[in-house]
Amino acid sequence: MVDIVHAAASRAAPRHGTDFERWLIARSFRMVVPLCRLGLLVAMLMLLVVDPLLFANGTWGDRPQHRQLPVWHAAAALYFAVFLLYAPRLAGHRARKACLAWCMALGAALFTWFGSLSWVLSGDMSTYAIFLLTMVCVFSYPGALRRALGVASTAALSASILWFDGGSVFFTSGAAFNLAALTVVALLLDAYLMAMNRALFDEKRLVEHERARADAVLFNALPMSIANELKRNNAVATRRHERVCVLFIDIVGFTRYAAEHPPDAVLQVLDTVFSAFDT
Repeated sequence: MVDIVHAAASRAAPRHGTDFERWLIARSFRMVVPLCRLGLLVAMLMLLVVDPLLFANGTWGDRPQHRQLPVWHAAAALYFAVFLLYAPRLAGHRARKACLAWCMALGAALFTWFGSLSWVLSGDMSTYAIFLLTMVCVFSYPGALRRALGVASTAALSASILWFDGGSVFFTSGAAFNLAALTVVALLLDAYLMAMNRALFDEKRLVEHERARADAVLFNALPMSIANELKRNNAVATRRHERVCVLFIDIVGFTRYAAEHPPDAVLQVLDTVFSAFDT
């Protein structure tokens, strides 16, 4: 039993690499799933309720980009729905890691498209800013892929604005500077959060290591049944036994006998002596 606990303690010792990556991917998956549920709900609401109303009252429809908005909402709903349908089937680390990579890449393309539409229609890029910060805060993906996608999507958004809108207002209004500053802030926040995640992982592993060491001491000092009860309840319930007495005995010559005989013989003598009191 002690060997098993010592093995658990050694496995719980803090170390980086694959263990940290697995923990990071699992944590990201837990955070992305509810976010995708919310995204699917909003996209379906826009597609089925808001878009028809705005086209019906004439608010939308006079510009080509207006017709792209329902298409974008449908693409976003499909994006979130596919992830929610596919994610529960992924149990392995490598499959989840690949799924998150594709999710980030497709999300970057999708929201770069929406950022371009939003700028041309209203001069606003707040939705793209929300996406960029969400990708940093939620997609705790190891390596440089997340940062590369953030920079690439910002560059693609700037290029699309220059292509479709000429870019004069984009530069003179300060929007280009704000977009660049937002990207830099996202990169700095990415580095800070990754350091925080690594520190949190180390702390969790250290706690597991110390708990395993405490278990080793506990199981060495106490019988297994009592140690397990102490772990479960933080206390051992007192039990009352009727007609119980405590017996102290001094066997003359026992120390010398124990030194000259093997342990099983010594235990047999003790068993014989104390069993006689039970009868």
